[in-house]
Amino acid sequence: MIKQAKLNVSSAVSEIQLNDLLSDEMPFWQSQSDDQAPWIEVVWETEQLLHRIVLKEAIQASQRVEAFTVYYEEAGEYKIATKGTMIGYQKILEFAPIQTKKIRVVFDAFRGAPTITQINLN
Repeated sequence: MIKQAKLNVSSAVSEIQLNDLLSDEMPFWQSQSDDQAPWIEVVWETEQLLHRIVLKEAIQASQRVEAFTVYYEEAGEYKIATKGTMIGYQKILEFAPIQTKKIRVVFDAFRGAPTITQINLN
């Protein structure tokens, strides 16, 4: 399901594609150090039924994420699907099923520019 999507980011230290984040190997996404509201977004052409997100942090660069919010788009507005705290090696969050074309993960609190090595949605 996620392989058919597109990745958007608020900023990036280096170019990153969604395929790069489908396994927890290099490369990884890292926001620019001056990005005060970093986010990553997955966009599909058609609506998807989702109820779970899996995030992995690039812990070789240290654990940085302290809090984040997962939003989904519905009728042109962003709504909260779930919130989380430290990601570390892996964070799995389940939420009430939603139909959407767009999921955005906003990093609310972090120590240093956030890094993500894997994202998965189902």
